[in-house]
Amino acid sequence: MSNAKTYNGWSTYETWLVNLWIDGHEYLREEVVNADTLLAAKEALQSWVDNEYDVLIEAAGATHGGLFPDLLKGALSEVNWYEIAKNWRDEE
Repeated sequence: MSNAKTYNGWSTYETWLVNLWIDGHEYLREEVVNADTLLAAKEALQSWVDNEYDVLIEAAGATHGGLFPDLLKGALSEVNWYEIAKNWRDEE
């Protein structure tokens, strides 16, 4: 039996879901596509999502974690940021 967690052609469900939700952010896509290296593209992508996470958590008043912020952070740790960045760059 395979331990693969692939989903709709992506390496993980979380990777597919993040890509689905952020795909329409043209400024972010431009930054990822125009990055000098794939590593820089991945870091730009992950940094943007990390910032969005921080804004969301601050707006919710959760300053010291909790069930939902911890679950969200856990899900984000399963995202293959390189895969999204490479996919976006390959599409251009």
